Amino acid sequence: SYSATPNSFSQPGTYTTTLKVTNSFGLTATCTATVTVLAPACNSAITGFTFTKVDGTTLFALQNNGNYQVNSLPAASNIEALLTGSAESVKFTLTGPVSANTIENLVPYHVAGTGGSLSLTPGTYTLNAKLYSEDNAQGTLCSETTITFKISAACSVSNTVCEANVN
Repeated sequence: SYSATPNSFSQPGTYTTTLKVTNSFGLTATCTATVTVLAPACNSAITGFTFTKVDGTTLFALQNNGNYQVNSLPAASNIEALLTGSAESVKFTLTGPVSANTIENLVPYHVAGTGGSLSLTPGTYTLNAKLYSEDNAQGTLCSETTITFKISAACSVSNTVCEANVN
């Protein structure tokens, strides 16, 4: 006969497992083995971002140090992370006049979540996105990208100067 405690190793790491056998005369032997569980390989990277409508329609690319007029965005929009390869989740941190901290497990990966929306107001924003090999921002960090962008007040036809210093 033999006895073994079933083992399940769901996280990367090094584990020790033991098997004990007993023959019909009551003699026992024990075998110990070391098991190494590796993290899933990453085959993906964040390549950029786009502003999208809530329905997912792409509006335009979001560039690092870009400046966008608030009236170029719909009242409710979102920001999508563009990827190469495949991944399981993206963790977003948006800081600025409007902030967001989200983890997206569904493709396409959006800052405000799938079907969610952002109403960005004028100001400077920083967006950090981390791409992970497992759901819920777990597993291996495959890629990380940080960009800064600015949302400017709307210009009107009669007012061609959007920003000015007034003393």
